[in-house]
Amino acid sequence: MNIRNYKNNASLLADARRSLLGHLSVAVSGFLLYSVIGLFLNGLPQSLSFQNPVLNLVIMLAAQFITAVFGSLFGVGLSCIFLNLQYGQEPHISDLFVCLRNNQDTAVRVRSVVTGGELAAVLPIQLLMYFLPQGRTLSYIPVITVVTVVCLAAMFAWRFTFAMADFLLLDFPEMDAGRILRAAKSMMRGSRVRYLRLMLRLLPLHLLTLFSFGLTAMWTGSYQRAAAAAFYRDLLESTARVPAA
Repeated sequence: MNIRNYKNNASLLADARRSLLGHLSVAVSGFLLYSVIGLFLNGLPQSLSFQNPVLNLVIMLAAQFITAVFGSLFGVGLSCIFLNLQYGQEPHISDLFVCLRNNQDTAVRVRSVVTGGELAAVLPIQLLMYFLPQGRTLSYIPVITVVTVVCLAAMFAWRFTFAMADFLLLDFPEMDAGRILRAAKSMMRGSRVRYLRLMLRLLPLHLLTLFSFGLTAMWTGSYQRAAAAAFYRDLLESTARVPAA
């Protein structure tokens, strides 16, 4: 396997900033539109209500999965904007809808696996909170804390394992869903901690977003997506782990 030295996080972040120069308006506008679509879709499962609690839970979880997968297709489109920036190509807001125009079946299969795994990871805490006796939340705080930490750790481990799947889907449209998922997993083998460190480098910007009441959220989100695209490009150029199409 042909491997060269990876870029350090400072270089990756510098690549991300350079890719945004001159295109910040498109990047921020795309992220804003993606966020609005996500907020709308996330609210749909909560609007469903039935008298039977078990039926209500089943319908809510099913609706949550469907809306999450559909929303993640726009996430692939958002990745398309930042991948184009990374490759020096002209981005367009319409890139956000790339999965609605091309390769829909493969995109849905890939995103169903990735999104389904993320939702399955946090399912225990959802069930715990749903069936928790009313008025007893304080007495269950230790259990809630432990379950939440375990669930979030599992979710992020799964998410980081397939973090490059969206970019591969865009870069290699001729590959089927199974090969994209295997390639994404292979690319991140040994690099998940490095990717985590890169994301943690952006933590101060996320804290700034909190302290600014969300005013810097669009810039921070765009910068993070640009950094992820730079990380993907570095992985792709540094390894021979992508299977031949």
